[in-house]
Amino acid sequence: MAKIFHFNQSKTMKHFQNLIYLTALAVTAPASAQQCGAFVAPGVWKPFLCHNLGAASTDADPFTPGWEIVGGYWQWGRKAMAAPGPAGPGASLAEDRALSGWNTTDAPNGSWMNNIKTENDPCPDGFRVPTESQWKGVIANNARTPVGTWGGASNNYSCGVKFGSKLFLPAAGGRSHLNGSLVYRGHYGIYWSSTEYGARSWLLHFNDRNAGTDGNERAGAPSVRCIADISPSGTQECGAYVAPGEWKVFMCYNLGAANPRADPFTPGWEINGGYWQWGVRAMAASGPSGAQATQAREKAVAGWNTTNAANGDWSDRIKTSNDPCPEGYKIPTEAQWKGVIVHNTRTAVGTWEDAATNYSFGMRFGNKLVLPAAGYRRYNDGVLVGRGSNGHYWSSREYSSFSAWHLIFSNGEANTGNLNRTSGHSVRCIAE
Repeated sequence: MAKIFHFNQSKTMKHFQNLIYLTALAVTAPASAQQCGAFVAPGVWKPFLCHNLGAASTDADPFTPGWEIVGGYWQWGRKAMAAPGPAGPGASLAEDRALSGWNTTDAPNGSWMNNIKTENDPCPDGFRVPTESQWKGVIANNARTPVGTWGGASNNYSCGVKFGSKLFLPAAGGRSHLNGSLVYRGHYGIYWSSTEYGARSWLLHFNDRNAGTDGNERAGAPSVRCIADISPSGTQECGAYVAPGEWKVFMCYNLGAANPRADPFTPGWEINGGYWQWGVRAMAASGPSGAQATQAREKAVAGWNTTNAANGDWSDRIKTSNDPCPEGYKIPTEAQWKGVIVHNTRTAVGTWEDAATNYSFGMRFGNKLVLPAAGYRRYNDGVLVGRGSNGHYWSSREYSSFSAWHLIFSNGEANTGNLNRTSGHSVRCIAE
């Protein structure tokens, strides 16, 4: 990569040798999904604003390149915009060239920070400049798809990169730290992080082949794309309220989901997940491996376990050794599922139909938790029941020596009930 903001050439080449390359994969969800965002760590989804800060039109399609969504340019650590974005499809010479009175003084350390949103952060309430770690997470945990026609030109607004299916970043270039002249529009996307790098700061940069992070002069002015802030009004991972004012993070997918990069807010076969018997750590039956269920997946499961797990194998009080959720998560309690029902707006998503291949239906609780209607496996033989019409999610609470509580929902209602422990239900893990 050539110098963006007076890069050290040998250092730049070293960084490019270490860039992460991700093969472009097919998009697995429509661009019209409910919100923009991406994964910043395995299973951790974060909303982003749909447009670059300073975009000329926030009504423009955020997934189609165009001059309206290029946005302005910011120097690191400063609240005020250093240079506006384009005002139309044709770049003028004034937009290309050096800017009179360009500020060449670097903002001091602490002007933007990783652990808190400072008063200099230019993002609106509820959002902030992403950290370098979050940008690295976006690179590592989302399929990368170059979009449009690439080529360095001041009026090339036609290209960018889609990370996953819900985050598109235009290749807007940036402004030189020396004099504010436009560099690399149509050739690179350059986006600030809030993370310091000695006297420099880290940024995300990408072209149509590679993506990585690097340190750059703070007087340079790349783009800013704001990420949801962690705040008491709504921690912005996947999650829901489990009591009045008490927000809890959930994993974004059912346990055993086939594709942890798929959109977690649009029901589909990739996020259906597997099926667990109550109190048992091992998965009882896997979820679908494609859009069409086979007869073997619909019918009885050979050797289905009909022995009930003992009381205490899962517990409301502690996470037991039999709990299948990863570190930091556990099976929700029945009280937590009741709280989800009562304290979040419930919205049916997709087409309600009882069919083994209907992966399109689910239930949205609030705006950060979607549970697929994955059905369940029958207690005595493992036959698939109710996919596309019902969701059954285990809680950790016992009901009797042979049954336990679960969340159940259909098109019109949601509640908790109890069923045989040898039934195979979905599992959606909640943060401990």
